[in-house]
Amino acid sequence: MLGMEIPGRAYFKIHKDRIEFIDTDGVERNVLDDFYKNAPTQFAECVRSYKILKKNHYEESFDLKFFLKRYRELKYEKGSFFAWQMVAKDSIKANDIIKRYNDAYKTAPEIVKNYFSEPMQYFKINLTGSYRGGWSANAERTNEYPEQ
Repeated sequence: MLGMEIPGRAYFKIHKDRIEFIDTDGVERNVLDDFYKNAPTQFAECVRSYKILKKNHYEESFDLKFFLKRYRELKYEKGSFFAWQMVAKDSIKANDIIKRYNDAYKTAPEIVKNYFSEPMQYFKINLTGSYRGGWSANAERTNEYPEQ
C-alpha cells in the first residue's frame, strides 16, 4: 500500500487491486502537509479523523454554546425550579454533543489530536423534588457520560 499526491491537492491510496481517492475537502493545506510528512502510513486515517473532529467540535455548536450560557447563569441560592429543569433537559443534548466529539478524539491518531482541544467534561445536573413541595438541585462536571 502506497500513498501519493497528485499536484493540486488530490490524494490517493494505492492498494494491490485498486486506487482509493482520499477526500480532503475542508482540510487546510498545512494540515495535509503535516499529515503527509509526519504520518504517511496513516494519512487517510488522519484526514478522516480530522474531518470528523472538525465536524463534531463542540466550540462550533450553537446548542452547546447556548447551554453553557444558561449553565453559567444558574443562581445556586436563588435559582428557580423551572430554570434548573430546563438546564437539566438541555444537558442531555449538550452531553450528546460532547460525547460525539470525545469519542472521535479518543480514537484519533496522535498527530490529529495536536489540532484540537482536549475532551470536554460532561455535565451532570441533579434535580429532586417538585416546585410545590420543595426541591434541591446541584450541578457538577464529570469525566463519565452521565446516565439520564
